Amino acid sequence: MSESVKVFMGGTFDPIHNGHLRTALEIQQWLGVKQVTLMPSKAPVHRKQPERTGQQRLDMVRLAVADEPALVADNREVISADASYTVLTLESFRRELGADVPVCMILGMDAYLSLPKWDRWQELLKLCHIVVVKRPGWIYEPCEQMQQ
Repeated sequence: MSESVKVFMGGTFDPIHNGHLRTALEIQQWLGVKQVTLMPSKAPVHRKQPERTGQQRLDMVRLAVADEPALVADNREVISADASYTVLTLESFRRELGADVPVCMILGMDAYLSLPKWDRWQELLKLCHIVVVKRPGWIYEPCEQMQQ
């Protein structure tokens, strides 16, 4: 895959841990891209609210990736005035990168299976490629909406 591909992994990262970092690095190597962007959400709408602020979680991500050039932190959701809706983040990437740069979003199987509950979830499929990562205890059983 080309180095021009933008790959990102969002999450609460409360706290960020080796599982997040290892997953991001394995995907980076598997896709052959220069970097994976880790993006803490400001206020996740589908999960319990994090204990730490968005800025604290962003600071943790920055510290965790400081010595790893293949991983970079992005603050766009933390500083946004909007709630953390993935479709808004992807639209932001598209404005920044243009329509021709491939964008990949890394999701755990649990998040992938919950996509139909996400705001404007069908639009996500037009804005990016989705890389789904296995998670212990989660089996691919798509709902009817996802099978269409």
